[in-house]
Amino acid sequence: MLGRMGRTNVESLAFTWQSNQNVAYILQRFPEKQLVGVLETPPILHVAECVRLLGECTRLRRVKITLEKCLTRNLSPEAFRADPGIIGLCSLRSFKEVTIHKGTPGSVEGSCENVDWLVRTMLNRPIDRPEVQRI
Repeated sequence: MLGRMGRTNVESLAFTWQSNQNVAYILQRFPEKQLVGVLETPPILHVAECVRLLGECTRLRRVKITLEKCLTRNLSPEAFRADPGIIGLCSLRSFKEVTIHKGTPGSVEGSCENVDWLVRTMLNRPIDRPEVQRI
């Protein structure tokens, strides 16, 4: 864990948006869902806290976020953009580089409207900038 002083010095960070705790919580709360259904559900646990902590990383300029295919491709653009966690990520405007990493094979390859919108919004600039990368 990073303390307040440590967070002010973070310049680059990689993290997974969907945590194992969140997957377990959704499976417990909605037992009718199977794993694929859970991965299609935006995170519920710790999202506001995560966004708050990211906001405290005042020197943070490069982020690499791992998103699951189901979350980026199976949600409509309207549902994806209305998610409180995604709104929170987009409120953080200090990034020079945003990379969306695939969480499972084939997850975020090629063009995906939700991923393109998220990167463009987080960078607050046109999508065709060279800083935008997909792995």
